[in-house]
Amino acid sequence: MPVLAALLALALAAAPTLAPTADNDAIHAEIAACDPRLTNPPAPLERLLAAVTLAEERLGQAADSDAVSDALTLTVAGRRVAYRRTGEARHLCLLIAAADRVLAGDGVSPGLEAAATDFRQEARDTLGVRACEAPPPQRTADLPANATAPAATEGPVPPSARRIAPPPIDPADRRRVRAGVGTLVPGLLLFAPMVGLLAYRADVRREMVGINTDTKVRPATETETARVAELDKHHVATTAGAVALGVTGAAFVVTGGAS
Repeated sequence: MPVLAALLALALAAAPTLAPTADNDAIHAEIAACDPRLTNPPAPLERLLAAVTLAEERLGQAADSDAVSDALTLTVAGRRVAYRRTGEARHLCLLIAAADRVLAGDGVSPGLEAAATDFRQEARDTLGVRACEAPPPQRTADLPANATAPAATEGPVPPSARRIAPPPIDPADRRRVRAGVGTLVPGLLLFAPMVGLLAYRADVRREMVGINTDTKVRPATETETARVAELDKHHVATTAGAVALGVTGAAFVVTGGAS
């Protein structure tokens, strides 16, 4: 089992760059592999920037509230990791710009509005007196499908972002193996409630779609309006909970593999 976990950790750090058609789960896994708090050593910075750029593209293309919420969550997570790794304020500025874009949209749900406002305020508090400049236009469309963000645009890769091969697991070190298993197993167990949250989130979304469909040809009742507002809050909460469980579980698995 510890050997399998170690291979999983290496796979997270050595997987190929995301394709433009990668789904949100793949983007989330890529961001986790690039977060030094979750993966040691983390994947190269270029992969993180490519993943968060893809999330921002999805945010610009999102047409419904659920897609916007998912894309914004990924964008915020990626820019926060990029800021922690580089210390460059522009990552927080891009996070604020993404939140502003969501808040400026039409028909923003109360839950999504609250989440975007919180994301923006937290980034502003972290920036402090530092001001944001207008970001340069991105030319991601001119890049090949498998290309990463240019190093000149994203800044040099710090030494801490360079991949270092982890030492092999010593079978004779029984204490280290037991510690690895003790961390790995709880991490794997966390994925079970995450799946349950995602299933509940899907049920909430189906009920919201049903109410919206019924009220297309007639005015919504007060009960239906209140129910949609309640379901929207549940949807935002379950999305955040699933992301938290996924990140924590990945941290335990990766830590167990490295032990």
